[in-house]
Amino acid sequence: MAERYRIGRISDYFTRFLGNLVGFVCIGCDRVHSEPWPWCCACAEALPWVKKGSSCVRCGGVRKGGREEEEVCEQCLVNPPLFSAARAAFWYAPPVDRWVQRLKFGRELSYGTALGLAIGKHIEPYGELVVPVPLSASRLRMRGFNQAAVIAAAAAEWWRLPVKERVLQRVRATEMQAQLDQKAREANVAGAFVISTPAAVRGKRVILVDDVLTTGATVRAAASVLLEGGARGVEVVVAARARGAPRG
Repeated sequence: MAERYRIGRISDYFTRFLGNLVGFVCIGCDRVHSEPWPWCCACAEALPWVKKGSSCVRCGGVRKGGREEEEVCEQCLVNPPLFSAARAAFWYAPPVDRWVQRLKFGRELSYGTALGLAIGKHIEPYGELVVPVPLSASRLRMRGFNQAAVIAAAAAEWWRLPVKERVLQRVRATEMQAQLDQKAREANVAGAFVISTPAAVRGKRVILVDDVLTTGATVRAAASVLLEGGARGVEVVVAARARGAPRG
């Protein structure tokens, strides 16, 4: 795993060097542009960015009601989640949804780097340590990489924060969450996470990173374990947030 990421980092550096010479290829339109960024200015303007004030700062969902000055939805005012905040760079909509799929199932890691850079530039971190949501050992062997770890590495590099990939572990295989309803998702991830080294998170504000936030069942389960392990707080940061999904 470490060797794979090392090679990926070398590839990123080579891409930047080559881009400075001949230009960068936009992942949105495949055109060459001069900015050291995954997409050109035209494509960047058309992306489904989560704009300030459009989402609840606690669960990250579309805000409906609540006190304007707090930017918190009514559900979170009544029943706030365990984590302190949930923020996303994008809404889960075209073309970002396709990028996530190409990362996870097409093994195109460059999309993970692009999504992580978007997080890094779009979201100010309120934590000291970056922890990606882990895959189970069997899923990791099958996929060959953890998409959340790829995204987290790029975001953490931009933020200049340390990443602890193995501090949170998924100790049992779970079903794919995308095919389950909210109650089934909660049951699916119950007891799935443990902390391997509690000392690594004790007293720290943790930034928990994942690719997509839908119902929030996975990050709730992971945040609960981190807090029980001694983390001072947990903030959830994702590449994309599903619109219209139940709150996180």
